[in-house]
Amino acid sequence: MKKLTKNEVLKMGYVDFLALLNETNRPPGGKDSVRRMAINSFINFKSKVLHSGCNTGYCSFEISHLTKCKVNAVDVNKNMVAAGKKKLKLEPDIFKNNISFSLSDAHKLNFKSNMFDLVFSGGSTAFMKNPPQVVKEYKRVCKPYGFIGDMCMFYKKKPPLSLLNKINKLLNIKIKPWDKQYWVSLYTNEGLELFYDYTDNVPYDPTSKEVMVYCEKMIRDAFIGQDEDVIKLGIKKFFSYMSLFNENHKYIAYSVLLFRKNMVEEQISLFGK
Repeated sequence: MKKLTKNEVLKMGYVDFLALLNETNRPPGGKDSVRRMAINSFINFKSKVLHSGCNTGYCSFEISHLTKCKVNAVDVNKNMVAAGKKKLKLEPDIFKNNISFSLSDAHKLNFKSNMFDLVFSGGSTAFMKNPPQVVKEYKRVCKPYGFIGDMCMFYKKKPPLSLLNKINKLLNIKIKPWDKQYWVSLYTNEGLELFYDYTDNVPYDPTSKEVMVYCEKMIRDAFIGQDEDVIKLGIKKFFSYMSLFNENHKYIAYSVLLFRKNMVEEQISLFGK
């Protein structure tokens, strides 16, 4: 990493700052959510998967590690894509061949229609400007009877407006206090069948001290060779991010949702689905 100035650290936006840290950015529910997505979408080593809003690629790597599937991982941020490619260089050859990272806007994906057995997001759909348009694109590139998945956080109780405003300002987006039904309807309104639903509370509530220990470890590992005043500023900046998210977690739960792209409308059922 090049030498950073305090001004560069101060001006750096949230996404670029996390890319600089090579932050893993696990999805809601972590490995368990990826495992549920892999098992219930029935993918295997022959499957083609699109990971939308891949960040640094945690879900891309994990789902390919589990199933040996081929993954196209895409993100709109070039620094996230670069971080993913850097991680890919450390992988065994089988995964270097199975996983690729590229720039693509989920609102207009750079792929032909009906290409993928599974199209999924590790929660990134919430941070995109026009989620309904994004879901249309997911459906377009998904194969007939393929699956579209999302590991989405939602508000189980309404957060304070001041907290929501801080989240939106940090991420430069317009998140609303969406509940679970918002996410289900976002996909079913496109004619997709809700095939699998696992919902749980966010399982961990770290103390302020634990958040600080985490932030210090992350920054010092990433900022090797930087001046101490730059390191301390980086810790302070990262701690403010993580503390804000930790506060937000008091109001949220998460779901692993899978939808199927059916091609023929099914008859209604009275005694089961």
